[in-house]
Amino acid sequence: MDLTKLVNVPAPFSLPVDSQQRYVSAMPPDTGFKIERDPDTVRAPDVAFVARERLADIPDEGYAELAPDWVAEILSSNDRPGEVLEKVGQWLGAGVRVVWVLDQVRRDARIYRADGTVSTVEPDGELNGEDVLSGFRCPLRDIL
Repeated sequence: MDLTKLVNVPAPFSLPVDSQQRYVSAMPPDTGFKIERDPDTVRAPDVAFVARERLADIPDEGYAELAPDWVAEILSSNDRPGEVLEKVGQWLGAGVRVVWVLDQVRRDARIYRADGTVSTVEPDGELNGEDVLSGFRCPLRDIL
């Protein structure tokens, strides 16, 4: 899988995502986000974006106690569907606005949104950042 279209410079980094030059920051894949308490639940997505104006809320040490704005999870051969859906539910429940689940075997992506809607991007379709990463577009075939 080629994620250079999603993350092509060392993270964390910032990049413009629209004509108003609003910025988001990508977090390295091992960045943990504490998304639940009692018991504490820390998740580390494959790729996450946090709006630049929220970066000050992320500590230099320890886990970020906030939900990213956008998360991408890349399925591996040992991922079980129920566990993936549980993880998606945790992300959305914590406040993530959009979760992409990228499936390398089926060559598609499922998009889960905070409003409860779900859509599928077929192999010849295009991913877009919707209102979270306004202006971001990438053909799915370029990363799968």
